[in-house]
Amino acid sequence: MDTGSDTEKKPSESAEDAEPEEEEEQPLEEDQEPSELPATRGNKILASTGLKDFIVFLTVLLVGCVAVMPVINYFEKASLDELLNAVSLIQTSMGHFNETYKNMSEREVLIGAFQLADDLAQRKQDNVDLTRAINKVITLVSEGWKPFGGHLYYFSTKGTHHSKATGECRNRNAQLVIITSSQEEDFIEDIARFKETGFWIGLLELNDQWQWINGVKLAGDKSYWANGNPTKTTPKEFQCAEVRGCNSKLKCWYSIPCYRGKYYICKMEPELKIF
Repeated sequence: MDTGSDTEKKPSESAEDAEPEEEEEQPLEEDQEPSELPATRGNKILASTGLKDFIVFLTVLLVGCVAVMPVINYFEKASLDELLNAVSLIQTSMGHFNETYKNMSEREVLIGAFQLADDLAQRKQDNVDLTRAINKVITLVSEGWKPFGGHLYYFSTKGTHHSKATGECRNRNAQLVIITSSQEEDFIEDIARFKETGFWIGLLELNDQWQWINGVKLAGDKSYWANGNPTKTTPKEFQCAEVRGCNSKLKCWYSIPCYRGKYYICKMEPELKIF
């Protein structure tokens, strides 16, 4: 029976016209055999294009690779030619200074050149280090340090007590002077005799034993005490040693309380001994 409706019914899509749903690839189970793997990209291409088209695709790909190879070979040959030219140049240049280079193989020339380059690089770095060390010494001397026997000495112009003097030298990357020879003592006395006060040295008394600030005990034959020194004080005071101008050569050490204000001498061993 006709209902008289004007509404047109859409024709239902046939099963043939409907787009096939893309199957979701399932992950490979732990015990699954390789034959059960989903189709690969290559299999899909083969299935969609057919065997003939797939062979054409592979042919084009191979032709492209063959066309690229001459380009690669060109750059490889260019690099080899440059290397051989460099070897020839090295062999010619070095042959003027060393006859053995003329009879070397290409490999031997290259090895020799690399060794020479490493040596020159090291020499260049050595020169940089040498220049830096020289400039540092020049700067220290301009600041008042005096060179002697491979060391630098700073004679302060302000007085302080012995403990602070030790710290002041440490702040200058040095130490309160430890005297190790009569020549060094003579050098210090020559400068000290023109000052109005004495200079602390790195020598003090601990437990009735005189020793240097590095812990080394004072040897009797390496001491330069003035007559009547070291003295004994009552009540007992901490005693330290100063060097000052005197009339008796190599006998200019005096023992005095460590809290007194004195100049001080710092001693430094520079990186480079150029004096």
